[in-house]
Amino acid sequence: NEWLGIALVTFGLAFSAMGQSNGGRNTGVVLMGCVNTLIAAGFYGGNYVAGEFMLKLPERPEPREVCLRMGIICVSVIAVYQMFFVLPQWNHIITKPVMDAGGNPKHILGALFWYTMSQLAHGLTYFMMLGSCGAVTTGIMQSLRAVCVFAISSLLYCSQQESQCFDMKRGVATCIVVIGVLYYSFAKSQAAKLVPTEPKKSILGAVIQMKNYIV
Repeated sequence: NEWLGIALVTFGLAFSAMGQSNGGRNTGVVLMGCVNTLIAAGFYGGNYVAGEFMLKLPERPEPREVCLRMGIICVSVIAVYQMFFVLPQWNHIITKPVMDAGGNPKHILGALFWYTMSQLAHGLTYFMMLGSCGAVTTGIMQSLRAVCVFAISSLLYCSQQESQCFDMKRGVATCIVVIGVLYYSFAKSQAAKLVPTEPKKSILGAVIQMKNYIV
């Protein structure tokens, strides 16, 4: 059953977030954050379904075309935010923090370039998978990306921020997610084998059918 695989993946991701909030934060603020996250996840899931519906239409656009259009819209929205909020406070929110941390502008620009390229590859593969595999399978694959973030963030940022370290809880969550993805893939392949296929019509069968029709 594919639903068992989906349930395992969902539980694995939720398990990684279990525990008490740190820093003495207000419980109401934490609860509001959880509710907002659930609402945003609902909209995000709706985006997957809407994207699959659009890419399954009879006169559907190509995934590359959808990726280009979505990219232009997102860049336009971000550009408005940058012009009216970031640029007027450039020294305060960009230059000063970088100088205080001893940052290298060349390294920052290089990281920004590779981040842009990775987002381009991510967007293109996302829409290609959405059109060929569907919204559910695409969402399941996104869970693998989430557990990969656990390992990469631990390697890069564990020495600077303790909350980024790969601990036992995240290890268990990673195992559950991987098992869920493997089970979902197995269940989906088994379900595909059970789909009845129409028997191929032979030439002899067609001749006999025509003879019976004439008689």
